[in-house]
Amino acid sequence: MNADDIHNAAMRYASTRTKEALDEAVSVALPLCNAIAARFAGRGIELEDLRQVAAMALVNALNGFDPKRGLRFTTYVTPTITGTVRNYIRDRAQLVRTPRGLREQGMQMDRMLEQLTQ
Repeated sequence: MNADDIHNAAMRYASTRTKEALDEAVSVALPLCNAIAARFAGRGIELEDLRQVAAMALVNALNGFDPKRGLRFTTYVTPTITGTVRNYIRDRAQLVRTPRGLREQGMQMDRMLEQLTQ
């Protein structure tokens, strides 16, 4: 996984927009996707699902990449994939998180009840 190879493949796709160039860019950048997905393993979602989400984010990033902005593709794609994977995990979280204020109110009520029962 070389950043220069990934950038060059993305630049070829950005200039030609052919299926062959897209396939090449995806195959070159797929190890980066897998590495990012692996960082989020063990959070209650299968690693293969995370890899698929990362790969879809890669394809979306390739389609949205604008070389005229002067960014290297890896600079653009890494936070894009990371954010997409984080959003996926957040949206699929099995726990219902209660707001902090509500939890604090519950703790205050528990303390008040303890004082009343003493």
